[in-house]
Amino acid sequence: NGSGSGQPLGVLNSPCLVTEVAASSSFVLSDIAAMLAKFHSRSANGGVWIMHPKVIEKLVVLADGSGTANNLIWMNNGQVQGAPPMSLMGKPIIYTDVMPVLPAGTSATQIGGVLLADWSYYLIGDRAGLEIAFSEHYAFINDKATWRFTKRTDGQPWLKQAIYLADGANTVSPFVSLS
Repeated sequence: NGSGSGQPLGVLNSPCLVTEVAASSSFVLSDIAAMLAKFHSRSANGGVWIMHPKVIEKLVVLADGSGTANNLIWMNNGQVQGAPPMSLMGKPIIYTDVMPVLPAGTSATQIGGVLLADWSYYLIGDRAGLEIAFSEHYAFINDKATWRFTKRTDGQPWLKQAIYLADGANTVSPFVSLS
């Protein structure tokens, strides 16, 4: 989620990010399908879901939307199917509180909660190795010394914008977020 100014440019602020407006104030199956439709990866199995931990409560009650039955995906005959979901549509889920919280409303301006990403499209520039410096002069009178660690690194998505499909109207990206 970096700005690119004095820090790596994160994907959430990148011009190649494609967003999918949530169908409701919750995370539903149609949101997952729409995000997958906008997702581009180097391989069929590529990509991971990055989710805020609060999304778990939305996944557990995720329903298939089949008419009045509205069967819960993670339950079988009223019984929970194992541990909390660790993959979705064959792609692993990584839960992290670094992701913004899932937006409460349906505002198309707020990004957060869920990101579908193919990290092979993210470039990391590693300028030099880790530099370690030690100073025994800092607070010498109090018998204290200081260590300094410096690492020069940058990062940004490989693409400058989303990829237009052959129809010229629809775009896909290796970074798709829910908004």
